[in-house]
Amino acid sequence: AVEETEKKASSGGSSGGGGGGGGSSKPSGAVSVGAVPSADVKLSEEINVEKPIFTDLDEAEWAKDAITKMYEEGIISGDGDGRCRPNDSMKREEFVKMLVLSLGIYDEFAECDFGDVPKYSWSYRYIASAYNAGIINGVSENRFGIGNLLTRQDMALICSRSASGRISLEEKRDDAEFSDKDSISDYAKEAVSMLYKAEVINGMGDNCFEPFGTATRAQGAVMLYNLFK
Repeated sequence: AVEETEKKASSGGSSGGGGGGGGSSKPSGAVSVGAVPSADVKLSEEINVEKPIFTDLDEAEWAKDAITKMYEEGIISGDGDGRCRPNDSMKREEFVKMLVLSLGIYDEFAECDFGDVPKYSWSYRYIASAYNAGIINGVSENRFGIGNLLTRQDMALICSRSASGRISLEEKRDDAEFSDKDSISDYAKEAVSMLYKAEVINGMGDNCFEPFGTATRAQGAVMLYNLFK
């Protein structure tokens, strides 16, 4: 095969030699090589690899579907570095924002008079929208509790209020007999019971509810997903 190629190359060279003067001819025996693909062609253009929406969802595998759904609907966002931080504690205003967006009750003209929520704050309209809809109250008459971490029992209470008159919750199981049931504050007991029976909320293991435990971003996403799915 090499011999045949050399003969063809030699034959081609001799037939073109008479034109002569300007350029140098290919050396005898040279084999033409096909065009090399441009360096601008990227492998990613040829192979479509789907990237995960967040890089840290494996830290809360049980919440992955809920977080993905919330992200797709514009309800939850990451930290700007590709992470969701699902196990980070959730602040009261962060959960209220997710709830308002889930319900579709955002009011750009809503107002409230909490002394710790300035009107220039990113959370002001979300808090005002939820307050005017009767879903939330403050930690006192004049304070919302901006920056405070959200407890699990308060998360349940806010969700039960948001469901009232909007969502019909079906009882799917018997009430839970949490070992720390007596620790749940009176104002939240009915909400916890209702949401548990509707399979919106679960305990934390060891048959505990942990009413004063801090809710995480993953727990908030799962509760809203279960409530509105």
